[in-house]
Amino acid sequence: MKTDGEIKASKYYQGLLDDFSMRLEKTMDELMKLEERHRNLMAVNNTLVAELQKFKQLNGKQGK
Repeated sequence: MKTDGEIKASKYYQGLLDDFSMRLEKTMDELMKLEERHRNLMAVNNTLVAELQKFKQLNGKQGK
C-alpha cells in the first residue's frame, strides 16, 4: 500500500509531466508555424531576387 507521501509525490510529478506535455505541444505548434513562415519568406525572397535580376538585365540593356 502506498503511503500518503508517495501518493502526493506521484501526483506532483504527474502534474509536472502534464504541464511539460502541454508546453511541449505548444512549442511544437509554434515551431511548425515558424517553419511555414520561413518557407513563405524564402519563396518571397526568391521571387524578389528573380525580379531584381530581370531589372538589372533590362537596366543594363537600356544603358548600352
